Amino acid sequence: MDDKGQNPAATKTDALRLFHGGEFQGARAAFAKLCEENSGDHELWMMLGLCHLELGNTNEAISALQRAGEVKPDFAPAHARLGQAYLAQMRFAEATASFAEALRINPGNPKSLVAIGEALIAQGRYDEAAERAREALRYFPSSGKLHAQLAVALERAHHLDEARIAAGRALELQPDESRAQLTLAILDRREGKPADARPRLEALQGAPLTPPQRAAVATELGRVLDQLGEFAAAFRAFVAGNRALDEEVARKRLDSQAFLRHIRRNQQWFTAETTRDWVDQEPQDGQRSPVFLVGFPRSGTTLTEQIIATVDGVVATDEQPILHRLINDLGTMFGRPVDYPLGLNELSESELRWLRLHYWSLAEELVGTVPEGETLLDKLPLNLVELGLVYRLFPKARVVVVLRDPRDSCLSCYTHSFVLNQAMVNFLDLQRTAKLYEATMGLWLHYRSFLKLPFLEVRYEDLVANLEGEARRLIDFLGLDWTDRILRHHEHARSRGVKTPSYSAVASPIYDQAVGRWRNYETELRPILGVLQPFVKTFGYE
Repeated sequence: MDDKGQNPAATKTDALRLFHGGEFQGARAAFAKLCEENSGDHELWMMLGLCHLELGNTNEAISALQRAGEVKPDFAPAHARLGQAYLAQMRFAEATASFAEALRINPGNPKSLVAIGEALIAQGRYDEAAERAREALRYFPSSGKLHAQLAVALERAHHLDEARIAAGRALELQPDESRAQLTLAILDRREGKPADARPRLEALQGAPLTPPQRAAVATELGRVLDQLGEFAAAFRAFVAGNRALDEEVARKRLDSQAFLRHIRRNQQWFTAETTRDWVDQEPQDGQRSPVFLVGFPRSGTTLTEQIIATVDGVVATDEQPILHRLINDLGTMFGRPVDYPLGLNELSESELRWLRLHYWSLAEELVGTVPEGETLLDKLPLNLVELGLVYRLFPKARVVVVLRDPRDSCLSCYTHSFVLNQAMVNFLDLQRTAKLYEATMGLWLHYRSFLKLPFLEVRYEDLVANLEGEARRLIDFLGLDWTDRILRHHEHARSRGVKTPSYSAVASPIYDQAVGRWRNYETELRPILGVLQPFVKTFGYE
């Protein structure tokens, strides 16, 4: 493109200079102007997308990068960058598709080969991720990074011996490959050898790591020390791991209060009065009702999901954000703004039917087709916050609410790593963890007092103590057929990709070591015990 004769502030050369100088606001404005004047230039659209990515404007970045790909469909960098934008929004399936398109155009691109593996791992598609890593290694057999990625995928897929070989190979090629060393430590812990894992992790603490890497190492060291019975030292490691992510929180501009405000807004708006005129019967539109599985994170929802998913004819979502996508789409679906949750009372019968249909369209996009006669198990713990919406759309939907001793739940949330978002960022601080529990489970008690959804509360501790009895009660409530495979649910879990922090636990027979674990950390938890005490009493854990 010829820059001559244009305003210097809006030339391609000056826009690039602003971008490479870190002046992203100025670069964005310059590239936006250039795109208006030269809408057929794919490179300008891609640079506009990159400016938005740097500024954290992922929706705008996606639009610009999609335009770059439309202008020149065989422009691999646009598809690869679009994949990165989707990753930033945790839209992993779309990220995978974008990286796959970039690799179709440019099969040997190393960044796209690594990125598609990471996107598959994030989706719990571990065997596919391993295959992709092996494919990438055909291009780059000496890449320690790719061998380390293969080791991660194999460990998550429970191929422990193969994972150890891949991690060892990564370290042969690249002795400072921290991810491979961390994977070996995880394997040691999983195989009951915490004393072997400890020196690996302590050595990594002195390595030059990114904040997320430092957090992962510290958190794993905490688990190892917990296994060794050194609880005070373990808690210090968990604190260090959470503090390491402070930089990441600032970079992602995460507001720890945003989700709490959302909970308070739902509690204020969803009342017996505002929902008084809602019909309790399903619309006659031919759409089925899913089963919703909810609870506070780290309360046993993944274990409960594995039990239900063992039954033939159950399709589990494995934490796909179907309801969240539906809420986000509300503002653009009907040609007028629909504020959530206030606008739910403004929806006509036809609009409600359309929303139900849209839910199933999103489910098909994110999970796949659910055959006629089968049951969709929509499991996402914090969908508990959106049970008012569930009642509006699916008034006969069965809801399973998993409970666990609040002290164990909060301890587990604080000591595990999550993908950071506006909700999970609260788990980096012990006090905020307790406040989020108080708000979330307080909202459940509020919903429980007036919503007419059929629900069943299941206690994690009861499942552990009496698996068959509690599982039969659960399966009966859902109207499903009992199978003795449920008693071997861990075998089924090994064949599924479980992407939650519980992935290794649910692939093992049920054990009771996690029940009452909070007592090992009673001193450290003392500042939040008062906040949790009302729920300890209400849910019967005194």
